[in-house]
Order: sequence, then C-alpha cells, then structure tokens
Amino acid sequence: MQITKLNTLGIVALALLLSSCASKPLYYWGNYQDVIYERLAKGNNDGPLKHIELLQKDITYSQEQGLELPPGFHAHLGMLYSEVGNLRLSQEHLAQERSNFPESATLMDLFLKGQNKGKQSSKKPKASKKSKGKKS
Repeated sequence: MQITKLNTLGIVALALLLSSCASKPLYYWGNYQDVIYERLAKGNNDGPLKHIELLQKDITYSQEQGLELPPGFHAHLGMLYSEVGNLRLSQEHLAQERSNFPESATLMDLFLKGQNKGKQSSKKPKASKKSKGKKS
C-alpha cells in the first residue's frame, strides 16, 4: 500500500514539475500559416488585399501583446504589398524581415534590389524609333 502511495505521489510531483517548465511559444503565428496555405497550397486567388488585412491585424495584436512574429512573416507581407503596387510598404517589410532575421539578409537584399531596379527601369525614357540610325 505504501508503494502505491509513493508511486502516485511521484507521478503527481513529476507532472507538476513538467507543467511548471512549460513556456510560451517562441513566435506568434496568428493568421500567417493560414494565409500561406491559402495562397500557395490552395492556389487561392482572392487577391492579396484580404491577406494583407489579416497579417496587419496580426502585427497589431503581436505589438499589443509583446509577441514576436515568425521568420518570413514580414517578407511575405512585403511581397503582398509589392503585388498591389505599394513599393514603400513592401520595402519597409522586407527591411524589417532583414533586421529581425539577419540570416535572411541576402534574400531580402535581392528582393529590394529587384524592386529598385524595376523602379529605375520604369523611369527611363524610351528611345524613339526614328533615332535608331534611320537617315531621312
């Protein structure tokens, strides 16, 4: 009878010890996984505005609660902003991803460089057809 009480007491003590070690998650995922799944796996083409709105709500909530957002969150949001033509917000989020996760710097720099290159090429004047070596 004493052995059973000791076993029960030991199991309860172990359970209490293990439950006290539980910690909060490293990142707040919010709607991020669902957005990724809808966009990539399901091929949901509702447009990026719905997803931008969901992710912006996650940012607000995470800031209010003091929670960290996962890797890729700001990069994905930056790409969504790029899709809708808001390059300023796109670049802000890509830079935020780079800042939060320095290991992403090479990829984020590539994206930012591509956006800047696209911006520059759209400002270059097009050469007229008459100036291509034709003599009158």
